[in-house]
Amino acid sequence: MELTLNQVAPYLSKYKPKRREHHEDYLEAYEEHCWHFEGEYPKELIERRRPGEHADIKQWREAVYQPMTKAPCSKVITSLQKIQKSPDWHVTPSSGDFPLIAEGEDMYTYMYKKFPTFQTVEKYATDVYLRQYLIDAGAIVVVKPLNLNKLENEYYKPMPEIINSEYVYEFIPNSLFIWNGDEEFYFKNGKTETKGEVVYALTDTHMYRYEQISLDGKYREAWAFAHNLNELPAFEIGSVVVEFTNQERHYETRVSGMIPALNECAREYSDAQAEMVQHVFSTMYTYETADCNVCKGSGMINSTNGPISCGECDGKGKFPFNPFEHIVISNSALKDTPPNPPAAYIQKQTEIITIMDSRFKQRIYDALSAINMEFLAEKPISQSGVAKQYDAEELNNFVYAVAEDMIFFINMTSYLSGLWRYGSIYSKEDIVAMLPTINVPIKYEIVSDSVMLDDITRMVNAKVDATLIIAAEIEYARRKFSTNPTIAEQVTARMELDPLAGLGDDSILTANQLGVITKTDITIHYNINKFIARAIEENSNWNDLTKSEKYTILVGYAEELNNAQPGSTNTTTT
Repeated sequence: MELTLNQVAPYLSKYKPKRREHHEDYLEAYEEHCWHFEGEYPKELIERRRPGEHADIKQWREAVYQPMTKAPCSKVITSLQKIQKSPDWHVTPSSGDFPLIAEGEDMYTYMYKKFPTFQTVEKYATDVYLRQYLIDAGAIVVVKPLNLNKLENEYYKPMPEIINSEYVYEFIPNSLFIWNGDEEFYFKNGKTETKGEVVYALTDTHMYRYEQISLDGKYREAWAFAHNLNELPAFEIGSVVVEFTNQERHYETRVSGMIPALNECAREYSDAQAEMVQHVFSTMYTYETADCNVCKGSGMINSTNGPISCGECDGKGKFPFNPFEHIVISNSALKDTPPNPPAAYIQKQTEIITIMDSRFKQRIYDALSAINMEFLAEKPISQSGVAKQYDAEELNNFVYAVAEDMIFFINMTSYLSGLWRYGSIYSKEDIVAMLPTINVPIKYEIVSDSVMLDDITRMVNAKVDATLIIAAEIEYARRKFSTNPTIAEQVTARMELDPLAGLGDDSILTANQLGVITKTDITIHYNINKFIARAIEENSNWNDLTKSEKYTILVGYAEELNNAQPGSTNTTTT
């Protein structure tokens, strides 16, 4: 589809420009996410709670504000970046034969070995895409070449670019994308140069650049490029669909559930700074005249239209009360002679700080709980001593959904890159066949070792079935010793081959008295480490043996030890 400047003009208008449906919704959501994920000052959020606060206090709040909600958001991003470290994340190159592509220019080599700047598209996905995906559901990904004016014997070098909501003017899937280029550009305005706007438009066949040429918002078409891909090389960054129409799907981010709690956290943190000054640091009060020096205490000043409220003291006749400075009490306000000494310190209630600190941590905990990542939070004071918990199934569902979206981004970027590079020599079906295969992982290592250990401890204390405890311990061992397979194998073998694993000494004694376990079982249990070490030494193919074959070897060792000491049970531990 070709465009004319008149067709794009409604989007370029200086007055009430046309924008896509849900544009304002995306902008508002993007701003809220940026307050926390990007650490921006939430001015509107904080001032909305204290609309009557003096300007000096508002400025003070902004000056001392620290983005405390950024830390948990960063933890979420870091945790999700582990998706590509999952043991079942594998990228398999296409097995198809495409002889028309020059050696070293195939899709897999370009996307996973020679990808511009990042070397692999996977690294771009974790370093760039993931953050924008979490903060801006209305963003658009456009895939276009870095070398648009390439030489005849060159291949295009496509690169994804994420256009955030504030710059998106229009997006119609598979049809039209218009956006502000956010570029440094100047046009002649008489004898001076004035900063102007650059806007791009993209269709399934053409790409256009428009440049502002006057203060009244007129533009010119700088150039048009016919890519002839017969497909729009742009797609929605996407996430959770909350509304669907024929023209547009309205999305929310997968972490949007965190925002209400994070907003409250930001508000309460700002209030806590004020409370810290007011309730912890010493405040002196003195007796002295403190009338406003503009209105002389009357609260009114003269003007050409008659008396008006004094702007210096807001019509109060006294200087505005500032809780962060010493308090001055006017002598005229006293009925009696000021006391001696003429100054003293106010007794403060420090308990409020403890309360607010607890509330602040609870808000962080609630925010992370919204995406089943509460194990990343510092425990609120009310929960001290309680092991960090998480719902493994719900967490996996959340991470799986993110992994699906990430793989969709990689595949779409690869497909559109293939259209740019090979669309003139291969069909769309052939380019789809070139795509490397990425299976969505089902095993994730998001949870830290300490949280897994806490989970095992809770299972033991709750007297969960020993089989489940053993399975959890095996997973923990494999994670803990992932860099040392030999140790991991020995620990795993111990838990898999110990017939009494998960049972305490008291339980073993009771079971022995009831005759429900054998002397061989007891011997293996108390000598398991020594037996496995011997088995590994004596059997070079130990790791290749089945569980049954390994257990048979341990039974032989136990019977050998029991026969050497008839009438007694060897309980030597190693």
